[in-house]
Amino acid sequence: MQVQPPPAHAAVRQDGGRRPVIFVHGWSGKPATFDDMKKYFRSAGYVEDELLAWGYDSIKKGNEEIAGELKKVVEEKAKNSPDGKVDLVAHSMGGLSTLWYLRKMGGSSLVAHWAGIAAPIHGTALAVQGAEMAEGSAFVKKLNEGEEDPVKSTPGPTRYATFRSNVGEGRTNELPGYYCDGIVGGVPSNLPVRAGTTSAVKGATNVVTPCLGHNEIHRDPWVANKVMDFLASPYEGVTPRRGNTYCGDGYDYEGRDGLVESRVQHCLETDGNGKVRATTRVRNCAYKWGGVWYTSKSNYKCLPEQSHVVKYKGAVVSTGSVADNVVERAGEFYGEWVKLPGSGKYSVSVKYSQNGPYWGAGPARSGEFSLDIPASELAASRTP
Repeated sequence: MQVQPPPAHAAVRQDGGRRPVIFVHGWSGKPATFDDMKKYFRSAGYVEDELLAWGYDSIKKGNEEIAGELKKVVEEKAKNSPDGKVDLVAHSMGGLSTLWYLRKMGGSSLVAHWAGIAAPIHGTALAVQGAEMAEGSAFVKKLNEGEEDPVKSTPGPTRYATFRSNVGEGRTNELPGYYCDGIVGGVPSNLPVRAGTTSAVKGATNVVTPCLGHNEIHRDPWVANKVMDFLASPYEGVTPRRGNTYCGDGYDYEGRDGLVESRVQHCLETDGNGKVRATTRVRNCAYKWGGVWYTSKSNYKCLPEQSHVVKYKGAVVSTGSVADNVVERAGEFYGEWVKLPGSGKYSVSVKYSQNGPYWGAGPARSGEFSLDIPASELAASRTP
């Protein structure tokens, strides 16, 4: 396996155009918040009429009222869509109002994809107490009631995904400002509450991103690429074909004698050209020293080791292994691209362990998960 940046996916313009995308900013934000992401979308073939950065009053209005205004915007924009639907991309507080629209107002009939970026779906401990975004607020409780039921958590035909820079969700005694997100994520372990995976939605594709700040994550090209991949999947002849990412839920890894810890997520990525590769994402690398937890940095790096086997119908598709000594806080490792032999269920078995700066290898954690890759991923070209 080798460490490398994710590929930039080309997109091909269709005569009928793409499904419109509505970008929804967060608290105290404005439409210009999404200028960078819109730039990446345009470079992939979108035109301005297909990209709406919607502005609203996030200071004076609550999420339910905002969702009501959003409903009108969606209905109007959907009239000019190739399939009568729109895609929603929301940052921070925008994820709350847009998810309310989908869960509580029947919006899923007009929304093909929902992407929540660094959205405090379950609240954040850093919000002002009593505010709607605070952990345990009446709004957050109502928004997430019954979330264990997929019908309530991810209703209708809409496809759901979240993107979060989750360094800070694990144990650390450092100030929240050091966390990658800095706003939405965990809090020091000596405080009574921890946000945990606050941005994840049960039943959605929950993607951990590189180490990015709360006001950087929606401006990052890696994130923009992954969001565009998600909006184009599965290929339905509306938005040009791209790659996609299929991930397991992820888990907290505890290393040697409880002295190292990280959040680990194993995935399969397709490139839209009929190829697949295994990916491992390591986030929130932390170590314990003198009874205190610290996030890894340049002088004290995380040392992950892993091996994987990908199978399709019992036959091995890909194998690989990696040991890396350059990970600071977060890292990502890729296998080689290999041809997809077919659509359907793939099984991925992974053996993972992690070292600390002064200790030997921690206990290996093994696991297996399966992912379903649709036939639309097998095309020889992204061209419709």
